[in-house]
Amino acid sequence: MKMINKVGRAGTSHFLQVIGAHIVAIGRTQELALEKEKKEALSAAELSAAVQEKEKVIIELSSFLKRKETELIEERRLQLSSAEQKKTVKSENDQLVARLKELETDVYEAFAQGFDRVVSQVKVFFPEADVMKLDATKVVVNNELVNNDAMVEKRERELKYQ
Repeated sequence: MKMINKVGRAGTSHFLQVIGAHIVAIGRTQELALEKEKKEALSAAELSAAVQEKEKVIIELSSFLKRKETELIEERRLQLSSAEQKKTVKSENDQLVARLKELETDVYEAFAQGFDRVVSQVKVFFPEADVMKLDATKVVVNNELVNNDAMVEKRERELKYQ
């Protein structure tokens, strides 16, 4: 009170205004600090949610990548298996082609041998016959020897017009 009496009412009023201004400033500072804390808390929550969302995406992409890696491994295995099968089939095909050529040769040789036997038998039964005109590649049509190819063509034309 001594101080109030000494400075007077104007001084006291002025003093109270300064103190009030300081209190208002402290209050405003506290408000701003509280807003900042709220924003930081909100930002931290948003960042945490964003991080969780990104982690979820990472897990999904990792799972997707693992599935694709598994599919790729399976495709490579199938590709190798197909290549091995293709190699095996090609080898078998080559063997079959070679065997077919052997059989064709065997059939031709058997046919030629059979024809030679028939010619020999004709010589025995008909010694005066001219066996030089006999030809394994010809057929008899209307008591004449003609090329077998001509007969095949004639039959194809007949079938075509029927």
